Amino acid sequence: MKTPVEIITRVALTVFLSIGLPLAASYVWEGKIAPIDQVFLGILTFVVASVVQIATQLNTLTSTAVEQRKLWEIKNDGDAALSNVRKHYFDISADNVLAQSYFEQKIDELNRSLTDAALRGIIQVSQNADTTSMMLSPFSGRMDDIVRAVHFLTDNEFLFDVHASHFFGAVASMVANGRIREVKRLVVLDAEDQLQDARTQRLLRFHRSTANFDYRIIRRADYARVMRDFPLPADTRDFGVYGSRFVYKSQTNTKDDVRGVFLFDNIEVDRFINFFERCWTHRVVFTLPGAQEAISIEELFGDDQVSPNRPGFQREVIK
Repeated sequence: MKTPVEIITRVALTVFLSIGLPLAASYVWEGKIAPIDQVFLGILTFVVASVVQIATQLNTLTSTAVEQRKLWEIKNDGDAALSNVRKHYFDISADNVLAQSYFEQKIDELNRSLTDAALRGIIQVSQNADTTSMMLSPFSGRMDDIVRAVHFLTDNEFLFDVHASHFFGAVASMVANGRIREVKRLVVLDAEDQLQDARTQRLLRFHRSTANFDYRIIRRADYARVMRDFPLPADTRDFGVYGSRFVYKSQTNTKDDVRGVFLFDNIEVDRFINFFERCWTHRVVFTLPGAQEAISIEELFGDDQVSPNRPGFQREVIK
């Protein structure tokens, strides 16, 4: 849409050409052009300039109309939903101020979320069963379909609660059927006595004895030192990298509040993968020595399956 200033400028330029061109022609040909011919030349110039401007404007309007049609062209369920939102939003009575205000707020929230996703590669989410399905559905057994997860032992309460254990089980099922090729879990340790937690022992036994699961344990201080070598976001703590597609970076991990962000900018994903792999090879602080009996996922999330004082869980330092 042209502004009034642009319209006035274009009209003035057309008039200037219509007057100036005949005068210039008369000057060049030293008055040999008759006055009537000058008038016709001026009219012709005005018509041609106007036609060019009209054609340009029509082309712009046509391109805009085509783009608008493309924006509202229904290709999938998401397009159909957006079309319905627009239709029913205008169906709301102008007198229904409450409904209009409520949905304006919701549409604004969706707009900001979509803008962040499109321009910054970020989606803010509250985790639930739906997000679990969304996170795992892209896996198909490709070479890079590897889950890299960071777990702080201080978060055992969360990991063994309903939501996280359900997610763990869904991942294990996909490992078993080949859709996820491998799970690599980096376990962050604060103090040695955390290794005596029955849940920690079950977790490590499961990773040690289950095909295509593996783990490394690293002290929190080492984890923090390695992180300083990588320009990760300042609030990064634990996270998961899903193939080479996206990162889930947690913000709150409690039984009642599971929130975080999805990052799917390729540069960011590579940065998190490189950090994880540096930690993975940096130094193994503790591991389970020798052969360990297998443990099923049901036993993993069962109660008191391993006593904190069970013999055979030993420290092994690898330097």
